Amino acid sequence: MSKNRTFARPYAKAAFELAQSESAFSKWSEMLKNAAMIASDKQFLSLAKNPRFSAQELIGLFDVLDQDVYTHEMKNFIRILGNFKRLALLPEIATLFEEMRAAAERVVNVELICAQPLDDKLKERFIQVLMKRMNCNISLECQVDQGIMGGAIIRAGDLVIDGSIRGRLARLSDAVGIL
Repeated sequence: MSKNRTFARPYAKAAFELAQSESAFSKWSEMLKNAAMIASDKQFLSLAKNPRFSAQELIGLFDVLDQDVYTHEMKNFIRILGNFKRLALLPEIATLFEEMRAAAERVVNVELICAQPLDDKLKERFIQVLMKRMNCNISLECQVDQGIMGGAIIRAGDLVIDGSIRGRLARLSDAVGIL
């Protein structure tokens, strides 16, 4: 996967720079997401591996499947990827593009894991506190895990805040084991 990421990075950067110059991040996100879905489809991958299908035929599939979604620039982008036999990189390109977009828009994706579902008021309170602490916009994704017993675990990139009862018991167990 890291090899694909390395090959995909310059293409993702080119797409990002084009989207940035057009102020069209959301449009490019949508187009790349659609193209990535096509490129990761099992049938498409089998056609791509078949030597009887030319690059032009594979490129043509994108026009047929999502002709109304793609701009002229995106069609050229797909044509370039197809000519260099890089269409299979589209899922990784889309992922890298979203990472670059989040960094540019100063948005941090935060995963909040708690024992019970949270209401909208409490979610908004978490977002406000995290925005203040991290000094950026927050995209919050909530998950329920009854195994943590109570409290919450917050994951934001490399930052992990474990305020769960399970985590506290584990730390207490480690402390007692050391003594």
